[in-house]
Amino acid sequence: MTFRTVLAFSTPALILGGWLATLPAVAHAADTASAAPAAASARASVPAGLEEHIKKLHDDLGITQSEEATWSAFAQTMRDNATSAHAAAESANASLSQQTAADIMKSYADLATKRGQDLQTLSNAFTTLYTSFSDDQKKKADTLFRENGLRHGGPTKTDTHGKH
Repeated sequence: MTFRTVLAFSTPALILGGWLATLPAVAHAADTASAAPAAASARASVPAGLEEHIKKLHDDLGITQSEEATWSAFAQTMRDNATSAHAAAESANASLSQQTAADIMKSYADLATKRGQDLQTLSNAFTTLYTSFSDDQKKKADTLFRENGLRHGGPTKTDTHGKH
């Protein structure tokens, strides 16, 4: 398994995790005038396809005007997690030729630990968003995550071993 493989399998889950974890950060950023340039810079380093994924999820969940602030925080968490995961994997990959097998194994473990932390943060942000949903939105989210959510690094309906 290469770092590129780890990155390929980890990025979607980290994106989802990042999406959930940004709730507090986005709320704070909305109150901070200097946050706009930083947010624009951060978006420039987000992996391709993430913004489309965020927009699709926004539309699929039917986010309302009153949910926008909570949604924005969740979406920013996704961006932040994806950006940091990408940077961590690239950094690990850059030093690969000088690492021992033990160093490489530790790098894999560090990336997995980071992924777990990011997913927990994303989960917390999503829980905050989910509790604001109407019953209909909750049903949509439940269905969407059952059908698609676990494809980002976990088992699917047809495969309980995490393979695609």
